Amino acid sequence: MARITLASRRGAAVALTGVVRLRLESTMNTEKRTTETYVITGFGDLDAVTVYVTNYKLGQGKLVIECYGEAWAHYWGAMGDRALQEFVLKADNTYLAMKLIRGDTRQTDFNEINELAHKRGFPNICVTSDVEVAMMADEMAECFGGDWMIDLPQCYTTEYHYLGRILNAVKAAFNEERVKDELLPDDRPFKDGDLVTRTGADIHRATDLGNDCFSGEFECLYDTSGIYVVGEVESNLVRRYQKITEQHYPHLLEIAMIHGWDRV
Repeated sequence: MARITLASRRGAAVALTGVVRLRLESTMNTEKRTTETYVITGFGDLDAVTVYVTNYKLGQGKLVIECYGEAWAHYWGAMGDRALQEFVLKADNTYLAMKLIRGDTRQTDFNEINELAHKRGFPNICVTSDVEVAMMADEMAECFGGDWMIDLPQCYTTEYHYLGRILNAVKAAFNEERVKDELLPDDRPFKDGDLVTRTGADIHRATDLGNDCFSGEFECLYDTSGIYVVGEVESNLVRRYQKITEQHYPHLLEIAMIHGWDRV
């Protein structure tokens, strides 16, 4: 009887696992996103920096930075009418670091504590960690007063300064790209409402290009490459697309004319 009961329990467990898997599979949703990769080398004494930028749509994007085995990431869901690259360029490094660093960006300033203590006649106070500070609680109270734990000097962490240098490299790369892609009105390859393609197997409509024609939103109308989804809108850089004309991509223009997309 014990074996039969054990077998029944195993059978029930297997059946239950199957139900859970079916439920998970039925609710799972997978989407393919276009991610831009920047590899930055030769910026000061930094190791190679790899940056991954995903613009889900204009105003929403994710930034991932990797350098020498360390990585930082953050998602922004409300950047206005800007692509992530533009947002990062205009943001302060302190703000960006506070978003990217998961831990504290400030720590106890041990050098400042030691200097102040020596000036106040306490040369025996020489600390290099919070543990050492706690071990010298009596001396700290005598030197700095009863509320010394509240008023300890603070400074930015080593990680904060390190990431700040990396952010400078990231901004330099983004700015270099912006300068190359920034176009005068007469030099713009296309305007709002024009039909464009990225792979030669897709048709997108360009919108919200902005005054500098640096980035915009592109609505997919047609695709046979399997990369895009019809109806999906993505934020991207203008230079990644080409205008569909009779001279360039006439087969795509013919498809657009059949559907009436060229008349919008």
